[in-house]
Amino acid sequence: MQNLVLHLDGDAFFVACELTRRPGLRGKPVVTGGERGIASAMSYEAKRLGVTRGYPVFKLRKDFPQVTVLGSDFELYEYYSERMYEIVRRYSRVVEEYSIDECFAELEVGPLGPLKVRPLALEIKQTLFRELGMTFSVGVAPTKALAKLCSKRDKPDGFVFVPAERVATELYHMPIDKVWGIGYRSIPLLKAFGVNTVGDFVALDESWLRERFALPFVELHRELSGKSVWSVASGNVSKHLSIQKTRTFWPASGSSEIVFGHLAKNIENAFAYARDLGKSASEVSLFLKTDKFRYRAFNFKLPAQTSAPETVIAHTRTHFYEVFKTNEKYRSTGVTLSVSKASPSGTEGLAFVPDLFGTSTHESNRTLVHQRADALRIKYGHRVLALASTLSARLRGAEARHGEAKARARSQSGESASLSGLTAKFDLHLPDMKFTGDNATMIGIAAYLHSKGGTINTLSPSS
Repeated sequence: MQNLVLHLDGDAFFVACELTRRPGLRGKPVVTGGERGIASAMSYEAKRLGVTRGYPVFKLRKDFPQVTVLGSDFELYEYYSERMYEIVRRYSRVVEEYSIDECFAELEVGPLGPLKVRPLALEIKQTLFRELGMTFSVGVAPTKALAKLCSKRDKPDGFVFVPAERVATELYHMPIDKVWGIGYRSIPLLKAFGVNTVGDFVALDESWLRERFALPFVELHRELSGKSVWSVASGNVSKHLSIQKTRTFWPASGSSEIVFGHLAKNIENAFAYARDLGKSASEVSLFLKTDKFRYRAFNFKLPAQTSAPETVIAHTRTHFYEVFKTNEKYRSTGVTLSVSKASPSGTEGLAFVPDLFGTSTHESNRTLVHQRADALRIKYGHRVLALASTLSARLRGAEARHGEAKARARSQSGESASLSGLTAKFDLHLPDMKFTGDNATMIGIAAYLHSKGGTINTLSPSS
């Protein structure tokens, strides 16, 4: 008999961790993220007021003065996360650490049937509350996709147990946008085909799906039909939930080109680290900090998970000019990527086939470029290759290293950095490709030669 899958998800987990040492704030609107200048996690009381992730703290304090803003303590969150995993392991030999506040576990059905698993799952939930002092939403079903759907259904503090014979009646009425792995770009297309609920999706013919969508959609269709495709993987599959890169630069600058260059440099470095970890990003938060220590922050979700920075830099450029003020000077920028592992099938999210959107080829080209670039960085050093959009920041940094007086003079005169000299050219062994857009979207790869001359050579992937 097929075992059941348990999925548990912490309710407002970061805030819940903070409340274990601030019990007086229970039942009150609380957010974390004060150190970043934007709300990163919210209690349900804060959500009911209208506070959303990415809400600027300075605006939040004006709009909702009753909200308590706390700084983030990731060591505390890791501590409670480890305790959560340890408790679940008392009841299951196969536990997948999916994220800092989520995990899957395989529950053995045994000869007495699936209904005997229900008391065990309920005991796990009660033990978590008793020992950690926080609530978790728990779902139990025949597959991972169904179990995750269960844990979402009655959140917060939900407990949804659905054996195979009750899947259709308990879950198929739920809206399609509640399904794990279907991104917001996919929803309008599915609805155009008349797919509004989970049941509508399950009712689709598999051959029809294969003709129009990538393989992960077919796998998801099987999972939601009750056929287990994605097994529970024992161990830690998502140690890093977010990656942050921030850097203070000198002198402070009012040039949009230079400030954006520093922001792009942080984005590039964050994605390089994400690729080292085998991660991809689905959401991005960014900030600019003025020389008066005021924050200008914004965030956005990506249409699909990616491990390449070009998409993020292109989206950032749009939002950048909404927060950049020409009458201010900036001294620091930063980026935080919300990252996760690849989808269970090994692809980056649920991408459509090329002839529907034409994006898969672009993404594969970008992936190939970054594979070559990463190999060169490993061989020659991390500064040997950079995105063209980061060059103004890198040149300014080189000038500062080679002489503060020269950098100050250039800053005061408003003179822009120039690209001079040609000392080397790397053969990337890339196929013939064409990239569109400006330098921020990696038309060219700029080889930054970390030499005393700081010279630069721009290469084009299509050359």
